[in-house]
Amino acid sequence: HNTAFPALIESGHDAHKVSIKGEVWAVDDATLRRLDYLEGYQEGAKDNHYDRKLIPVVCEDSDTTEAMVYVINPLYADSFNYVCVNGDYKNDKKTKISLKK
Repeated sequence: HNTAFPALIESGHDAHKVSIKGEVWAVDDATLRRLDYLEGYQEGAKDNHYDRKLIPVVCEDSDTTEAMVYVINPLYADSFNYVCVNGDYKNDKKTKISLKK
């Protein structure tokens, strides 16, 4: 399994929940379709590598909004063997952890 890329995982474990750092972008429908293609997402398909979900976010200026994110399909979540413990993938030391329930 390829685990060389970051993925948002819904673990279902309160102890694993952290705020994540990211960027919020406004995209048009054509760009969203290209992103879906890049992430291997097809609406309604059960075997997508990722599911697309709308989540609440808090911006740096403390404004709140909603953003679409790609969340790893639970079928593939066990292929990841570390968790970014502070929510900042670029600046975090990776911690090995079991994501199995």
